[in-house]
Order: sequence, then C-alpha cells, then structure tokens
Amino acid sequence: MQLPRGATGFWSASATPPVNVRTFKSLGYSVGPVVSFQSAGVTPNFHLLTLRLPAGDLGVICHELLPLIAFVTVPLIDCSLTFVSRPELVPSFPGFEALTAEDLHTPVSRADLSLLDAAEHRQIRHWRPATVGEILFNHWD
Repeated sequence: MQLPRGATGFWSASATPPVNVRTFKSLGYSVGPVVSFQSAGVTPNFHLLTLRLPAGDLGVICHELLPLIAFVTVPLIDCSLTFVSRPELVPSFPGFEALTAEDLHTPVSRADLSLLDAAEHRQIRHWRPATVGEILFNHWD
C-alpha cells in the first residue's frame, strides 16, 4: 500500500485542498442520524462522525487533509481506534476512499512510504506506528 504525501497529517494544509468537511458531514446524515461530530485539530488529525444505526452506533473517521475514510467502533477508548470494515456503507460516501480494516492493519514494514516528505518520516520514526492505520489516523502532536 502506497501512502500519499500528507498521510501523517504533518503537511502544510495550504499545500493541498483540505477535505470538504461539510460534504463529509452531509453524507453521514444521509446514512443515518448523527449522534455527534468532532472536528480534527492539532490532535487528532481526523474528523469523527458518530452515526446511530440499527445495529448500533458507528464511527466514521475522515482524514483531515486527504479524502480517506474508515469505520471505527465507538466510543473511542484512550485515543485507540478499532477499525471495522463496512462495505455496505462505502457507496454512501462518494468522493472518499473507504479503507478496509485489512488495509489499515497493514504493517508499516509492508507500506510504501516513498511519497512522504522528510517531516513525515521524522514523525514516523518518533511515534513508531505499527500499522498503516496508526499513520493515517493519529493523535500525534
């Protein structure tokens, strides 16, 4: 799996168009009732939309800079993300690439980091993530 520049969130937001948060939120509302929304900030580097679905609450996270989403169990415990695959919901988020739990559990050693800049490589060395998911969706400061 090749990670694009900005994957860590440590890249100038002015260098790339930020993800359209309004679009992300409105797509979430089209799936089901929204329980809560938390914006990305210094940490975390992702937006969190919590949906109330018949099978229970589900988190949808969206990378702050890149049009990447993932599904997670909620509530989040100790800033830890538990990724789940929800292929039936992927068509509800056009314009966003939905990553599977399998994608996100890919070990960093098997990921192609060649497009990341020097600052991102420094952050990876510092924080030592074990998986692609820990690189893409993080609470690093």
